[in-house]
Amino acid sequence: MHAILNELARHDIDAHVVTVGCIGMCARTSGRYSAGRAPRVTYGNVLPAMVPRLIEEHLIQGTVVEPWVVARMAVEPAAV
Repeated sequence: MHAILNELARHDIDAHVVTVGCIGMCARTSGRYSAGRAPRVTYGNVLPAMVPRLIEEHLIQGTVVEPWVVARMAVEPAAV
């Protein structure tokens, strides 16, 4: 999480970062990125050295880093 926060700051990206519970694959998951777009992507086994690529490709360029994806989920509509 520290690597993510540091990389976001380095790029001056204002993001809401929270810790989340298990989605049923606790040993594999470690990061979810939505950037306000569907589908929400869950990356697995994310190490600090991987974070710059995730931020650059996923958040800045909008490209999913396919080799690291373990799940995709539709973004639920906001409650009315």
